Amino acid sequence: MYNFLIIENDNPTYLFLRRLILSLCKCTILRAENGLEGIYLIENERIDGVFIDIATPRKDGLEILSTIRKETKLKNLPVIMISTFNMRGQLEKALRLNVFDYIIRPLLLRQTYLRIKKFLEFIEQVKSAKDASHYDIKCKKIMIISQKNNEWDFLKDKLKRKFIISIFTSAPDGIEYFLTDHPDIIILDNGLSLMNEKLIARKLKKIHTENSSKKNDKITIIGLNTDNEKSLSQDEFDFFVNDKEELITVIEDAAKSDF
Repeated sequence: MYNFLIIENDNPTYLFLRRLILSLCKCTILRAENGLEGIYLIENERIDGVFIDIATPRKDGLEILSTIRKETKLKNLPVIMISTFNMRGQLEKALRLNVFDYIIRPLLLRQTYLRIKKFLEFIEQVKSAKDASHYDIKCKKIMIISQKNNEWDFLKDKLKRKFIISIFTSAPDGIEYFLTDHPDIIILDNGLSLMNEKLIARKLKKIHTENSSKKNDKITIIGLNTDNEKSLSQDEFDFFVNDKEELITVIEDAAKSDF
């Protein structure tokens, strides 16, 4: 069972986060209402993940992060920050202190749920690895859009120490995740409904071009055609593969070229 800490002095926000976390996993949730209490619990309890309000009293979120990141055993502790639009400057500083993700107030149900879900999936990957020290909060993210959700265990087993892997069965959900979490590698399976792989690839590239603020910010789009459909072509993809073993090689090569 996991132990999570919420450092939050606003009771409605705490209760909202608590309810969503408990809907996603069985865990123990601790609460600190100020920064000093939060640091004490982090240093003295076994904590698997922390939710920190950036505006907590008696040491704000940045001070909490600065304190715990100085300790070797806590430098990779997964953290989500809770912030508001008018605190963008502090949030940018927090992201430089190895924050996994952030949630912006007002907390919207669907967006908050999805971000917490990805956070918990990452922690599950860390806990399932034989050596969690192989992980880095900044490790590459893979997004898969496929209607064959139960056929991707092979990829998780091979790559779980190096990547955060998120799978979506519909294009709209995948595109929403792409907008908020900015995955590095996108895998588009064949046989998708509503939007085909080529249209999704074009849309993702357009979104990335319009929103990318870094010249070296790169995404890799991989088309997967395990059914060997002749109608698919490589034009819209950076790589196009026909079997899963080749896919793993392509992912690892793409990740190396981006580091």
